Amino acid sequence: MQLEASRRPRRAISLTPLIDVVFILLLFFMLTTQFSNRQGISISVLGDSAESLTMDIERLRINLQADGTVVVNNLPPIAIVSILDSPEVVSARDNALLAVVDSEEDVDLQAFTQLMDLLARMGFDNVAVQGLR
Repeated sequence: MQLEASRRPRRAISLTPLIDVVFILLLFFMLTTQFSNRQGISISVLGDSAESLTMDIERLRINLQADGTVVVNNLPPIAIVSILDSPEVVSARDNALLAVVDSEEDVDLQAFTQLMDLLARMGFDNVAVQGLR
């Protein structure tokens, strides 16, 4: 006696349910995602004219060098993160002086953004940028 297994034709796997599940997941993630608002740094750009240079006599001058150091009020260069401990910067913040950031031509954007972020974290409300081209 020979038993033969009944041969049923194999069914092809349907992708329709899989596509439905992926579509439902896509809708779920699209509808439940919340986009966060990023805080921006508001700056004003000063011109190179002599009139804009003489408007404010008392201000904090920060020169951003190409090597990533900063010169505060013509003092010796310091690292960007050391600006938090600089007595000139703390005094200017306490007196609510205008901080003018002047950058060299080939300054890295990351260094500029880091400096602006540090000034914003310190509480500077008046920050102007001079020398951007």
